[in-house]
Amino acid sequence: MDVEDYPFCEIVLKPFSEEKSQTLLAIRNEESVRKGMLNRNPISWEDHTRWVKKNVIDNCKVRIFFVAYRNDIAGFSLLKALPDNHYEIGLMLKQQYIGTRTAFLSAIATAKYSFERLGNSLLISKVPKTNAIALDFNQRMGLEIYDEDGHCYFLRMTPTMFFEHRFIGWQLKKSNSRKMLAASHN
Repeated sequence: MDVEDYPFCEIVLKPFSEEKSQTLLAIRNEESVRKGMLNRNPISWEDHTRWVKKNVIDNCKVRIFFVAYRNDIAGFSLLKALPDNHYEIGLMLKQQYIGTRTAFLSAIATAKYSFERLGNSLLISKVPKTNAIALDFNQRMGLEIYDEDGHCYFLRMTPTMFFEHRFIGWQLKKSNSRKMLAASHN
């Protein structure tokens, strides 16, 4: 599993480490985060540590990144491994970052990481039907609904869809231009 930070524009994805487990739980249990999830109940420390051990530590089924913006942890993103080299993306942010540029850049960075570093062939997002804001956000990111059940919409995005999305492509070019400009001044 990668242990390096993954910078993108103004944000940095910082890989989860077990020592930061309480920070992760605190963000997960914030009311603004819970209200967008299927399970809206607070998670106990015992349930949290059991889930982290099973999914993150023991079999690396889920990769978690803290989203750092300036000197703050804005929230976290995750990539859950699925069959056929597909990944499910999740983004949980503190209230003050929901609907902001930081949210959009966090989602772009996480998706970009999945396609570039993991060789992901399909990005999946599962959005509760009660979370219209997340559905709109995912669709603006370029994910398309391909299925639904009684509780969720299922959205997907291929690498081609991601890299050809007009706003994401613009952000990627802008980010690369900044890197080239910085390198030329060193």
